[in-house]
Amino acid sequence: MDKVIKHSKKAAAKVAPITTKTINEQVGGFGEFIKEFGVIGLAVGFVFGAQVKTVVDIFTASIINPLLGLLLPGAGSLSQKTFSLTVFSKTAVFGWGVFISSLISFIIVAIIIYATYKIFHLDRLAQKNNLK
Repeated sequence: MDKVIKHSKKAAAKVAPITTKTINEQVGGFGEFIKEFGVIGLAVGFVFGAQVKTVVDIFTASIINPLLGLLLPGAGSLSQKTFSLTVFSKTAVFGWGVFISSLISFIIVAIIIYATYKIFHLDRLAQKNNLK
């Protein structure tokens, strides 16, 4: 038990402390983003992100999951893949396929958002800050 406590203290010491300055920098960056792109830009980004996620979820569910289901052993698509664990005559079913499917959707959305960010040169705020 002492080893666990010592390890936890060492791990806690490595974590950067949250200070008022750190919080102000993060909030200030958001404020600069709002000033640069305006509230309309924020709203458009929010709607765009939601729609991209919807399209990616449908793409993952209707194309990627069935294809991966064909490649993996067992019947059904990826989202139907599970495994069971029995302990003391109780059985738990883990839906690992749904988790992998969600992870694939997240990665695709992240790639699309990053590509959009680079294609439309939305990093000009970061470039402006580097010039200062």
